[in-house]
Amino acid sequence: MNTGRQSINGSATQFKQVSNRLILLGYIIAMSFLALFLTYLPTTLYGSSGPIASISEQQYDFGEVSDGSEVEHDFLITNRGTEQLMITDVKTG
Repeated sequence: MNTGRQSINGSATQFKQVSNRLILLGYIIAMSFLALFLTYLPTTLYGSSGPIASISEQQYDFGEVSDGSEVEHDFLITNRGTEQLMITDVKTG
């Protein structure tokens, strides 16, 4: 008879452990979503702040160029942010 009682107690203990793990997992998931929500909420409500550079094309292929030739291409850069965009360093590839 004790064997049956121990089995029930063992099952109850296992159930509590699984239940506690599920509660902890649910809490971690909820806190993760809350952190993401609070991170992106100001941007969603008030728009983004600061400068945001938008470039229509990231690169341009000049094809074959003779040594010593000069080539030129204009890149359109648009500021989609709310503050002044300052371009201070441009490097060629």
